[in-house]
Amino acid sequence: MSEENKAEWYSIADWGEYDLINGRTDNVTYDKHFTREAAEGVCQLLRKNGFGGRKEVYPVKTWTSQQLPKQPKTYLEKLSD
Repeated sequence: MSEENKAEWYSIADWGEYDLINGRTDNVTYDKHFTREAAEGVCQLLRKNGFGGRKEVYPVKTWTSQQLPKQPKTYLEKLSD
């Protein structure tokens, strides 16, 4: 197994303006995987079948990365600033 595949990988999906994550402003979700191939497979399934495999809500964009996307503050956290 290559060094690249030994690290953690993330499948990341941007759901656009669909309110998938209550209170978040960016609607980006992610899952951790052991291999790049597994992360890419999840992205392919999301593009094909949508959220939860229901073929109703599809991501605007999907990608894989070895780093987590920067998480914005929730709406309530912004209000308390």
